[in-house]
Amino acid sequence: ETVTALPAPASTTTVTAAPNPNLNPNAAAATSVVRLKASQTRVTLVKGHSERLVARAYLANGTAAKGMWKSLTKSVATVSANGTIKARRTGTAYLVVFSGSKAVKIKATVVARSKARHVKRVAAHFTDRTLAVGQTAYVTGRYAPAAATSAKVRYTSSDPAVVSVDKAGRLLAKAPGRAKITVKAGTKSKRYTVKVA
Repeated sequence: ETVTALPAPASTTTVTAAPNPNLNPNAAAATSVVRLKASQTRVTLVKGHSERLVARAYLANGTAAKGMWKSLTKSVATVSANGTIKARRTGTAYLVVFSGSKAVKIKATVVARSKARHVKRVAAHFTDRTLAVGQTAYVTGRYAPAAATSAKVRYTSSDPAVVSVDKAGRLLAKAPGRAKITVKAGTKSKRYTVKVA
């Protein structure tokens, strides 16, 4: 069987924005944001459709908080406080989710109904798949073709008592053993083994 390489994800790098303590009321003002992560960094929607993405701010005290969403191209796509993107007209929009001094940019492409496409394959990048109890890692799913529409990336664990995974893709090792992390987009999915020593 021939394996076709998937395109690299748009960008999973967290960028620094100007500090604004009022930007995210969910994060404790005295707690710094260690990492800000979105469940995916690109999405393609059919005009008139909506999709909700997930982002989490991981704080220095070990808790997680929601970020604040903003569309930089409201004429193409708007985004609500809970991350629901509404495709208004065809084109490209850039969305930003903020928390504390960090921000992540997400590319949203809006296409006509005639250009709707299905996901054909899924893959994922893990920061680590061999963990110690108490350690965290991150997974970012991607899919092909990149123009597949309404392809929301979802993460689940076969054994949350060993390794849990949240909606944004943070893994937490809880007990020795192995668990399968499933990454799904559209109707396609792929499973990866994570080991906890």
